[in-house]
Amino acid sequence: MIINLHIDRVVVDGVSLEQGSERQMRVAVERELTALFTTRGVPSSLLGGGAVPRLSGTSMRQPKGSTPTGVGRDVAGSIYGSFSRF
Repeated sequence: MIINLHIDRVVVDGVSLEQGSERQMRVAVERELTALFTTRGVPSSLLGGGAVPRLSGTSMRQPKGSTPTGVGRDVAGSIYGSFSRF
């Protein structure tokens, strides 16, 4: 199965990351989403294909000093989990 997922924008409020760490977070989101789709499969809400114009993730608690990679993994988990709620 081939999955094409395009995420136009991710908004993460209340998380302080170093300037220039956006790429590192984006890579972590991509890797974690790939791992989640590989290990857990495609959520049933996506099996018919189509577009999802907006997706609201779940709340995340990030400890002070969180790394871009850690934030990216949590964002990916929130995105993946949100697929089952629409």
